[in-house]
Amino acid sequence: GSGGEGDGGDQQHDSAATRITDEILISMQEYIDNELVKVNQVGDRIEIEMKEQMLFPSGRARLTRNALAPLRALSRTLKRIPSHLQIEGHTDNVPIATSTFPSNWELSAARAASVVHFLARQGVEPYRMAAVGLGEHRPIAENDDAKGRAANRRVTVVVLTGQREAATDTEDEVPWAEGPAAGSG
Repeated sequence: GSGGEGDGGDQQHDSAATRITDEILISMQEYIDNELVKVNQVGDRIEIEMKEQMLFPSGRARLTRNALAPLRALSRTLKRIPSHLQIEGHTDNVPIATSTFPSNWELSAARAASVVHFLARQGVEPYRMAAVGLGEHRPIAENDDAKGRAANRRVTVVVLTGQREAATDTEDEVPWAEGPAAGSG
């Protein structure tokens, strides 16, 4: 077996988040290496940021073929954890005005919803997920040049490891549920 680490005491939440982060990093490694995915952990919140170019054609909310493999890999990890997930769509600040998407709000919300639908089809419970459209209002880069705008076009899956359903209606043992460790002693 693998050696377990000692109890973190107050660090419980964060150490659970760290374990989940590690698992996500492993499952998404190839996409991280290609700079299509970034994973950040802040306390008990894990953000998986996916570039638009990996997921969607320009100005569209339908997932491309290239999106399927990374999202499948991610969903395998997300299925095993009980946390709530917030899926956030973000755009650049270039206005869009099509019959489908009157503004970047609609486009970003539709993209977030596309990812939610896909994860649900992969077996992630829908009640754990929220789709959020944030338009161009949470940029992570300047919109002055193509590179900055490309960075801003993204979908972020936020894993809220501090928020989970009470495990009353499920028999399944969660691998990192808090509580007395079976093998210690």
